[in-house]
Amino acid sequence: MSECSNKNEKIFSEQSSSGMDNETSKKERERNQFIEPLIRRAVGILIILTILINVSMELNEHTFEHLHYYSVVIHAVLFVIGINLFQSSFTGFCFLEKIFKKFHFKSELDEIKILNKINQKSADEKKSFLKTLDLMDEAVLELDADGRLLKATDAWYRICQGIKKVSEKSCCDGESIQEYVHPEDRKIIQNIFIKRDKSLTDSFVKQFRLVNEDETDSWVEGCFMGISSGEIRCILRDVSRHYAHNQELEFSETAANLSSIPGRSHSGEKIDQAVKRALRFENFFALLFIDIDHFSQFTEDNGQKAADSILDSAAQSMDENRKPSDALLRWGDDEFLMIISDFNYIDELKTHIMNLKKNLQKSLDEDFPGLRVSFSMGASFYSFDSSSSDHLI
Repeated sequence: MSECSNKNEKIFSEQSSSGMDNETSKKERERNQFIEPLIRRAVGILIILTILINVSMELNEHTFEHLHYYSVVIHAVLFVIGINLFQSSFTGFCFLEKIFKKFHFKSELDEIKILNKINQKSADEKKSFLKTLDLMDEAVLELDADGRLLKATDAWYRICQGIKKVSEKSCCDGESIQEYVHPEDRKIIQNIFIKRDKSLTDSFVKQFRLVNEDETDSWVEGCFMGISSGEIRCILRDVSRHYAHNQELEFSETAANLSSIPGRSHSGEKIDQAVKRALRFENFFALLFIDIDHFSQFTEDNGQKAADSILDSAAQSMDENRKPSDALLRWGDDEFLMIISDFNYIDELKTHIMNLKKNLQKSLDEDFPGLRVSFSMGASFYSFDSSSSDHLI
């Protein structure tokens, strides 16, 4: 035990000695890299040489006993100052500096060291912060005013792992972020930079797709905000799974909404009820047929989910704008039947139909901008066109 202890103590002593030597050499290097120690050394040498030359000249003219007392004191003080300045360039100890600090004077070298420590601490904190960001799923990008990539955390390469360009980190330096955005969504990024020029303080949150080699959609959500020098910082997170989940929920909700509308088999019952009310109250009702234009072609081009969302939007609009006495039925795949009743005048009934048509088109335009979804509408009026339910249909 004692032998092991002695070995450990010896090793510890050697390590401590080595550590102290390293620390000393480090301090010496730090002192040597500043110009102030060199100036002290030069000034100290000049003072010492000047005193030696001056004393030597005076001794040539007079003996030591004939030298003035004040001259001896001044030369001695200057000599000590010169020696102290010279050795302080190596040891860092200067009694003049200590004396001046007693009178609350500051040293530029100390201020520089304090600033260096502050800057080093700030750099270490920033480095630690960036390492923390690399552990997160969110990617942090810095872009210049033209949208070129300046910096990116490791999460950016994880998000874009399906893109061949970012397999190596050096590949994206200086490239435009538009090269990674899906062509159909690049206008979203352009609009962000346009808004950024108009408002330097606002932040913008948008969802868009990235380009993948396997032609799958990779959805991301980005928060864009302005920083100094006209640059933009962007925080991106992958929302592909979240987006797909929302799409599934919307599809199931759409299917549920459509399934809640009575089908064609209920039309006979609903029409008979409308005929009885019209005979009882001696008023009018109408059968309104609504058909979504080019629905089959739209389904082939955009998929069943998108097609069902149009049907759901149309059904919701008609359901919200109908009266309690009206009935809405699913007549076919892309067709609806509305039974509009309880109107005393035929002109009032026609006005109500026109309002329904206007509101339905407005709803489709708002829900599907750019798709130009249209529909066809036809109406038959009881008893203006016929008094028979079969003939009305």
